[in-house]
Amino acid sequence: MKYGYFSFVSAGVFGFLVYSLPAIVGLKRSFYSGGHNYLVPVDDASTAVVLVAWIFFALTLAFARGPSKGIANVPHARRESYIPKMWIAFALSMAGLAYLAVRGGIFFFLEARDLQVEDYVVLIWRWLVVLGFAAAVVERHRWGQILFLSIILIIFLRGDRTIPAICGATYLVLYFNNEESRNRLYRILTSWKLIAATSLVVFVVLFGKSIYRSIKSGSSSELNQALDVDLAGVAYSAEPFATFDHIPSVIDFSLHIPFFEFLKSILGNLLIIPSIFGVETNLYSVTITSTLPYDLSYGIAGNYWAHAMSVGGYPMVAIFAALYAAALTLFDRTMIDRKGAARLTVVAIGSVIAVYTHRNGLDNLLSFVRQIIIASIMIHLIYAIFFRKRRRPAGMPHRTAA
Repeated sequence: MKYGYFSFVSAGVFGFLVYSLPAIVGLKRSFYSGGHNYLVPVDDASTAVVLVAWIFFALTLAFARGPSKGIANVPHARRESYIPKMWIAFALSMAGLAYLAVRGGIFFFLEARDLQVEDYVVLIWRWLVVLGFAAAVVERHRWGQILFLSIILIIFLRGDRTIPAICGATYLVLYFNNEESRNRLYRILTSWKLIAATSLVVFVVLFGKSIYRSIKSGSSSELNQALDVDLAGVAYSAEPFATFDHIPSVIDFSLHIPFFEFLKSILGNLLIIPSIFGVETNLYSVTITSTLPYDLSYGIAGNYWAHAMSVGGYPMVAIFAALYAAALTLFDRTMIDRKGAARLTVVAIGSVIAVYTHRNGLDNLLSFVRQIIIASIMIHLIYAIFFRKRRRPAGMPHRTAA
């Protein structure tokens, strides 16, 4: 296989396929259900959007250059130990937990979502956990993985399913990409670790919201209800069938984002804190929420292809599709070519792009990339100051005792 079975490209293809299910089966969930709890038909125009995206996504992958070697076969891939960076990330992650405990109490993770602390510190803290977990996976550090999984569980209980899903993708790509270059595919597919990890990720995606809502409410009724539904009920509650409604909404309400406003929201992510300068880096979400003719008491996430349609119609969908495929192939290659802090950053960003793109606008997706880079810089600076040994210039003689 050109890109490998456990790569960002493969994860992206799988995610794209899952979020294309509404177009494939011709059913979606409307933002405003009007009291009903069943799926409604998908219109032809929305299906055409997904079809155009798949065509240009596939064409880009076909002509793009894939990685030439697996991680395990690259001589310099493990030249530098990630253990110090892992412990730096863990210390910063614990400091973040302490900050949240001071601000919201020791059981802050049990508070309702709208009462929790969600400031800039928390936004960066989440990605420190992802980077530390990635370092633990690369080093096969079992205790490191356990410690970070404990923090990831707390993040999940806060109501954040994004970070656990991204960490799951990080584990699958990093661990099994390495295994793929050394073992037969059959041995990997029958590995209990792969089966357990995949089952856990799927279960969290399908029933994650019901789990943490039941924990917060102290009642298992919602979880029992989620587990006691038929296939149609699971599909109705599954996120791909809900976020798909962005596409027909953009078409039906003729939502249009001026190109220069779109460009401003994209380039605003070059700033450390764009909001200080009045730049909105979640422009698509703000625009569609204000465009919908009804008030919703819940979030509606986003949709990558709907964002493209709102900016430039079908031609922009083709550009977004090519950009998405090119990004996946780029991060597959750089994951192998880079080392040190840069490689951890590449892994985290690649996982975000593979997992999170489909249910988000491009502008807000880049906000996550900016936050990951900031978190990575923090880890690298601390490592450079306290851990990196200063190299003696070539030719300089060693000092000897007098």
